[in-house]
Amino acid sequence: MIGRYDFDRLGLRTRIPATVFYSEEDTPLREMEQWEKYFVGKIEFIRFDGNHFFIQQHYREMAEIISERLIEI
Repeated sequence: MIGRYDFDRLGLRTRIPATVFYSEEDTPLREMEQWEKYFVGKIEFIRFDGNHFFIQQHYREMAEIISERLIEI
């Protein structure tokens, strides 16, 4: 359902910085970059190897990155 919702019509953008984890095999960067239209501030894309479930192989790395970003806030 959320995949079909037209968020663009809301015109919402946030100043909150974002870190986006993705897998090129699951969703290519060019598609992930669509998130940029919802952020005014910094947005960082971090690529991981793997398929849709890449989080299962990279959860430790991702947790470390999340921890680092929270300290920055």
